[in-house]
Amino acid sequence: MEKLLENKEIKKCLISLNTEAFNDFINGDKKFEYRRKYTDGKTLAFIYVTSPVKQLKAAILFDKPIIDTPEEIAKIAESEHLHWKEGALEYLEGCKKGYAIPAKKVMLFLQKRSLF
Repeated sequence: MEKLLENKEIKKCLISLNTEAFNDFINGDKKFEYRRKYTDGKTLAFIYVTSPVKQLKAAILFDKPIIDTPEEIAKIAESEHLHWKEGALEYLEGCKKGYAIPAKKVMLFLQKRSLF
């Protein structure tokens, strides 16, 4: 983790995920994060899990995102999980582009970390 933090080419950010999405990353069921807006390079994202957990639980190293039309991003979502296409299209409605951000490595925090 120390080398990732020191690497100037990897941007750092904070992402909030609900418990289900977080668990899907942990279990390996989710390989991409989908966003309306994001940066265009590799990122080290610190993961805040929303209510009821309300804690920083992990860091995920994300590779360079795939930036494309909502329709193409929805195809990626559908390839990941059956029926995710509709949800991705709804989420990206009104956007000219979307981001499918591939997760390369998930690093769980062993100690409790709270923002409050």
